[in-house]
Amino acid sequence: MKISKIDIKNYYQFKDLSIDLTYPVGHQKAGKPLEKVCFIGQNGTGKTMILRLIKDFIYICKHKTNEQITEYESVPKKAELTVKFNINQKEYSLYVKENKLSDSGRTGFGNFINKIKRAYVNFPADMRHDIRFDETTGVDEGYNLDSCVDLNGANIKKIWQAIYQRIRLYQNKKANFKLKKVDELIAEEKSIDIVKEIKEWEEKNESPLHKIATSFLNELLFDFSLVVEENIKDVRNLDFIQIKRIGTDEIIPFEFLSTGTKQIVLSLVPLYSLNTKGSVILIDEPERSLFPNTQKKLINQYVDLAGSDTQLFFATHSPVIASQFEPWEIVELKFDENNELMQDKYYKGERSLENYFIQPKYLRWDSILGKLFDLELDGNPERQKRLFELSEIGVRLQEMKKQNNTYNNEHKKLWEEYKKIAESLDWKIDAE
Repeated sequence: MKISKIDIKNYYQFKDLSIDLTYPVGHQKAGKPLEKVCFIGQNGTGKTMILRLIKDFIYICKHKTNEQITEYESVPKKAELTVKFNINQKEYSLYVKENKLSDSGRTGFGNFINKIKRAYVNFPADMRHDIRFDETTGVDEGYNLDSCVDLNGANIKKIWQAIYQRIRLYQNKKANFKLKKVDELIAEEKSIDIVKEIKEWEEKNESPLHKIATSFLNELLFDFSLVVEENIKDVRNLDFIQIKRIGTDEIIPFEFLSTGTKQIVLSLVPLYSLNTKGSVILIDEPERSLFPNTQKKLINQYVDLAGSDTQLFFATHSPVIASQFEPWEIVELKFDENNELMQDKYYKGERSLENYFIQPKYLRWDSILGKLFDLELDGNPERQKRLFELSEIGVRLQEMKKQNNTYNNEHKKLWEEYKKIAESLDWKIDAE
């Protein structure tokens, strides 16, 4: 299931907006829904609101009747919403008007939603990190979750309980196998290569924790000099994936992990564990509390973990995150001269590959800030003052050079000051 177009009228701050979410003309997938989308824009331009709209629309189509929509607080009575879905190469245009959901196509769309495991998975920006887990409640592999999954406290706990259950089952099977081999060694009173047999067993029975660590998690944790501890001594006390400093055996307690570390683990591991085939995945502010070097790896990790036949929607304030997208995958929202929301388009004329004039992947970080995030100032205002000082000293040095007055203490002092200011501004200068 993928979304190819969204039309919004009178939905909170949106008066009249149409968003094309397909590949442009000239692309090998022209006309098909985008696999990933990035919303950017000033605070208050509705990035999170659109993620919520998508989430609510899918939820309404699955759970609500027309009578119930009237009482659904997320949809204003005057709103007109149209969302075009593509399912197995078939289009379904569904709309809400005057608090009534269109009947056209709803039956087929609803039948599809009821068949897939996850209709949407929503990672909100305010996802809780202060969660401790226990083993008091057994959880089956289905997580007991609705097909519309919001990663709030209750759902996070259900998902993690199931992850721990798989880890515990594996560790118990491994322990039982070791005990069996020891019993065989004692009973048969002959040499048995236990180490070899255990390694063979491990090769045939992959550890779920090892797979999590080596498939994606360690790659990101390495940026923090951290690594997953795979040698769990007591699964009975497992209340979070154990993480340690590289080169040590000291486990860092959950409450002492950084916010960024928790953000990565609590987002990516559940996404990895969920069956998201056919899902729409919504991720608000994936960059929060993360250093730019880690942000550069993040989008590819989300895409890889989500797997095929999914569509991912991101909302971000980060130029590093935005740089991971093609221009036709970015929806920049901004206010026009009438203070109404519009989409700032990165092409002129027809929406085709050759008409795009901005390519985020080719730009420097400062260029992205200027062209995509509309940052007008050349750095902090204090930088402007220092640039002016540098210019004044440069003029004085040029005058002294014209007068052949460059071999005195005043010139030497000015040159040293010029170099010092230039270095502080990251301004490359030639030798005098």
